[in-house]
Amino acid sequence: MSRQAKISVMGLYQWNNDLFDLLVVPEGVDKETFTDNLMAETCELEVLYPNYEVMKNLIGVWSHKMLPVWQHLYDTTMYEYDPIQNYNRTETETINGEGNRVHSGTDSTTTGGTDTTTHGGQNSHNQTTTNTGDNRHSIAGFDSVPTANSDGLVLNDTDDAHSTEIINGSDTFGKTETLQHGRTEQMVHGEQIADTTETTRETHTSGNIGVTTTQKMIREEREIAEFNIYDRMIRDFINRFCIEVY
Repeated sequence: MSRQAKISVMGLYQWNNDLFDLLVVPEGVDKETFTDNLMAETCELEVLYPNYEVMKNLIGVWSHKMLPVWQHLYDTTMYEYDPIQNYNRTETETINGEGNRVHSGTDSTTTGGTDTTTHGGQNSHNQTTTNTGDNRHSIAGFDSVPTANSDGLVLNDTDDAHSTEIINGSDTFGKTETLQHGRTEQMVHGEQIADTTETTRETHTSGNIGVTTTQKMIREEREIAEFNIYDRMIRDFINRFCIEVY
């Protein structure tokens, strides 16, 4: 029975080392590390497509299809968490409030009073009047002849007249002036204030709620640590392009 020759991934790569030029890998994964490990683990397996050009193009098409899956798997290895806690919750509450505050009022100022002014006094006066004189009565005869020194009149009698008038008095006067005044000032004021508030409250709770023991979580964490994105990508490649018959 003849032994048929097999073509492996390494054989195609040695034929032309640009076999993986169209291959895409997730961000964070080293492409050269992947291809080196891929050829090492598939060197004894026959490829499904021994034609170099076909194999090169199909590797590019297939890797683009698998890229989102690989990227997500790789991202799960980068999560930051506490491996011995199984409860981690963060709540954020935002309260928005809008309202108006109205303030108004009336301020009144009243001033007033009475001003009184009084004027008054007293005037006193004294008056004395004295009259002194002679009253003469002369008689002239019908046959008297006036001369240069005489008017021809003969004194008949004489009256001495004396009179004195005394007036005493006083005048009292007064005046009162009253002035009433007043003034009222009134100011009406008001203001309206729009009040918009936003309150954010954040609550974080974490720990072990007792459903799973800490020891079990540690064992599961070890299993996660053993996950290797390169091994997973190589397994996907073998399933797609290799004949797993040794």
